[in-house]
Amino acid sequence: MHMALGLGGWFALMVVGVSYRLVPIVHGVRIADERRGMLIVSLLVSSVVLQATGSLVAAAWPLRASVVAASLAGPLYVWELVHLLRRRRRKSPDLNVDHWWALCAVTLALSATGLAWAAGLIGTRPPERLGLAAGATFLLGFVVQAILGQLYKVTPFLMWYYRATVPDVLQIPQLPTLYAPPAGRAAFWLTNGGLALLVAGILSGATWAAQAGAWLYGAGLVTVAALLGYGWLPAVLTRRVPFRWRVAGRRAEA
Repeated sequence: MHMALGLGGWFALMVVGVSYRLVPIVHGVRIADERRGMLIVSLLVSSVVLQATGSLVAAAWPLRASVVAASLAGPLYVWELVHLLRRRRRKSPDLNVDHWWALCAVTLALSATGLAWAAGLIGTRPPERLGLAAGATFLLGFVVQAILGQLYKVTPFLMWYYRATVPDVLQIPQLPTLYAPPAGRAAFWLTNGGLALLVAGILSGATWAAQAGAWLYGAGLVTVAALLGYGWLPAVLTRRVPFRWRVAGRRAEA
C-alpha cells in the first residue's frame, strides 16, 4: 500500500507532471498531444489503484494488472519526451537533455521488464530480487535522473536571477559549457554507470558489484552537489564575490 502510494502515486506522477510543464518551457517547444498526456496519467493512476487494491485484498492479479498499466504508460511517456527533445531550439551540449535521454532508456527498460514479468517470461530466485532491482532502477534511474537533469537548468537560472548584472547577462549565451560543465559530464557517467553496476549486482547476487555500483553512484551525487550546491561557497567566503539577497525588487547586502 505505502509503496504504491509513494512510488506510483507520488514520484511517478510528480516526474511526469513536472516534465510536461518544465520541458516545453525550458526548451521552447510544445507538447505533441494533450490526449496522450491524459492517457499516461490515467494509466499511472490506474496502476496505483490496482496495486493498492491488491495489497488490501491480498490477491496477485491486481498487482500484475498494475505492472501492465504502468508498463504501457512508459512507452507513451517516452514518445512524448522524444517529440519534445528532438524539437528543442538549442542544439548545443546540454546535460539536462542527456539526463532526459537516459531517463527514456530507463523507462523503456522498466516497461519491457514489467511486461515480461507480468506475462511470466522472466523471474529471479529469490523472486524479491527482481522487484528490488526494479525499485532501485525506478528511484535512481527515473526519479533522481529527472531531478539531476532539471538542476542543470533551475540552478543557473536562480543564481543568475539573484547574482547576475547586465554585463553578466550579455555574456551568458557566449559561454561554451553553459549547460554541460565537464564535472557534470563526469557525474552523469558516474551515476548511470553506477546504477547499471548496482542493478547487475542485485540481479546476479554479486554483493561486490552492487556495492561498487553504489559507491560510483554516490560519487556522482557528490560531484553534482559540489558543482551546483557548493561550488560558489569559496568565492563568497573569501569575499571575492559579495553575497547579496534580492529583496522586494532590489538587492540588499548580507
